[in-house]
This record gives sequence, C-alpha cells and structure tokens, in this order.
Amino acid sequence: TAIGARVDRAWLGAQKPDVLVELASRVLEVNWDFFVQRVLPAINQAAERLARIVSGGTSGSPDSSAQDSTTQP
Repeated sequence: TAIGARVDRAWLGAQKPDVLVELASRVLEVNWDFFVQRVLPAINQAAERLARIVSGGTSGSPDSSAQDSTTQP
C-alpha cells in the first residue's frame, strides 16, 4: 500500500487503520484492471489450495503447491 500510494512506510505504519483501508482501496481502484486480471486469479488459486488442505485433500507440501501453480497460465 505504501508503494502504491507513494507514501513513506513508517508514516503509514503510524496511521490509524482507516487510513490504511482508504489508501489501499484507492490503490485498488486505480489499478483495478491489473488486480482483476493478475492478482484475483492467483488469490483464487491459493484459496482453492488452502481449501483442499483444510478438507484433508492434500498434504499442503510445497511440491503440491508448485505443481498447482505451474499448471495455470
């Protein structure tokens, strides 16, 4: 968020949570296309892997995660 908002990280760390939320939402708004095309699919993949781990469907080893990520474009 500090990088995206071009503010000093120490300054951001000293702010109340509502400032962080506001800046993060503005960074997301400005970069929405990037987040939808690149970040959201990666988050969905990670959530699916975590769901499999929680449900006992996989060991959650780094090798299984690496295989999952290499099969996606």
